[in-house]
Amino acid sequence: GAASGLLVVCLPERASEVKTFLEEAKRISKTNPSLIFAIPLGCGDLSEALKEVRRLHWIEDNIKALRDDKIASREINVRLAEATQGVMMRQFGLLDPRPAPTGAGCVFVCNGEQQCNVHSGRDLTRLLSDICEQIYPLSPRVRNELINRRQPSSQAASARNTLIKRLSNPETVSMKLFGIEGYPPERSIYESVILSSGMHVEGNDGKWHISEPRSDATTNLRPAWDRLFSIVFADNKAPICVKDIYEDLAKPPYGVVEGLLPLLVIMFYIVNKDEMSMYSEGTFLPEPQEAHFELLVRRPELFALSGMRITGTRAAIVKRLAKGLGAATETVMPIVRKLYGMMNRLSKYAKETDAVSERAKAFRKAFDEAKSPEILLFGALPKVFGLDRICENRVDAAQLDSYFTCLNDCLHELGSALPKLVSDSRQVLLEACGFENSEDGWRLFYDRCCYLLARIGASPLTPLLRNVKNTEGDWSNAIQVMAYIQQSPMDKWGAMQIDEYGRSVIGVAEQLKTAWEPFDGTTLLSPSDEESASSLLSDIHTAVQSRKTGRTALRAALLRALAELDEKDDQ
Repeated sequence: GAASGLLVVCLPERASEVKTFLEEAKRISKTNPSLIFAIPLGCGDLSEALKEVRRLHWIEDNIKALRDDKIASREINVRLAEATQGVMMRQFGLLDPRPAPTGAGCVFVCNGEQQCNVHSGRDLTRLLSDICEQIYPLSPRVRNELINRRQPSSQAASARNTLIKRLSNPETVSMKLFGIEGYPPERSIYESVILSSGMHVEGNDGKWHISEPRSDATTNLRPAWDRLFSIVFADNKAPICVKDIYEDLAKPPYGVVEGLLPLLVIMFYIVNKDEMSMYSEGTFLPEPQEAHFELLVRRPELFALSGMRITGTRAAIVKRLAKGLGAATETVMPIVRKLYGMMNRLSKYAKETDAVSERAKAFRKAFDEAKSPEILLFGALPKVFGLDRICENRVDAAQLDSYFTCLNDCLHELGSALPKLVSDSRQVLLEACGFENSEDGWRLFYDRCCYLLARIGASPLTPLLRNVKNTEGDWSNAIQVMAYIQQSPMDKWGAMQIDEYGRSVIGVAEQLKTAWEPFDGTTLLSPSDEESASSLLSDIHTAVQSRKTGRTALRAALLRALAELDEKDDQ
């Protein structure tokens, strides 16, 4: 399983069996370099000790009389404990290559040969080390016992997770030592793995960034890094499960241990993120977050990686998109991240409304169902635009122009969905209340609402009138009025809210007209007031004709004059 190799201990009971074990060990180990045979020449005492343990277990399990004899049962337990301890003591010296009586005269066989230079414990350690060097010549050489092990301790795992959090944060990556203060466990991992490999370097601007490991670094991470590159950027371009990547890197000749694997893979992704995509349970992640990396450490089988290298027409599209979107590099992932950012910034209404073209709906759906960046840019979107799938080896200028025209049209249509809803809803409100759908119309509506607010006191209309007053007569602020009428932000409206708004506006308009009736100049007047009003109206007509004043301006002037009169009355 998780071991670097297998050590098989043979236990010959008689001297005649030693030769047989030696011959078989040479034959079997010849084709398996990770297999080592140990044949102790003096294990007779161990054999007798094991037989004694077996006899005592048999007595304990089969002699029923012992169950009622506490003294005899205690005696058996004591003897069994002594015999078991004797087996353990003899096991400790079983692999000792020194001759008896100091050691067991153990003989070691590997690679089809008996190892004649093993005479002490130090020689045995050197043999095991040499064999590991032969099996894993490209293994990392990280001098840190916290992280360079198959099963890191809870403290080491916590320190590694803290380091990965800092890796996923561009702000801490740009700082020396990842911004680590003092000497916590994560600093020792950072220095022994990342800094020693030349993977965190300072740029000319004084900011630090993640880089590939140096080939001459003592940590020897470069071979495993290159193998990782060949796996991810393989020609088949299919996403590779992270767990499969781990298994590949753990095999000879790399032998990367479980403690290092998550750190190595995540750093590889960060360095190559402009040309790589990550998937979680088959779902494309345009911008993996800290939580995704934390889950990757715990559940690598849920994640997959894929590399992207493009040429031909695809490269031309990427170059043009990068220029138009202001992407940092002319590679697929920065462009896809920009496009997803634009889609994510759309209002809820724009993301869900049916009041857009079928092409815009399909465009939205393509982003929601994207299986990979390449499929999105070169397969799904061309299909939405009515174009053929974009191949690498064919450049078609007309297809390129159509692609970008349709892309811009869809983005513009979706981006304009909410402003159009605001404009249409504002028109419904103004016309229902008897005003023109124009900035002047909104100003008249505003003046009337302010006039009423100062006179009607507390009423169901008061909150609406206050919202209109808060627009300060600017119809670009009308969105807050419509949101109040529907009791819901407009960017979250759906078809149901739009229908309800239309009905609500009719009710609001009726309430406004009712509230305005006492002030609109059409109610009954006394004879003297009627005569005064008629005379004043005549004078106004004369002034309007002489000055050629428009209807909208006249209405605004009259409303303001009334407001000024009311202010004087209040004083």
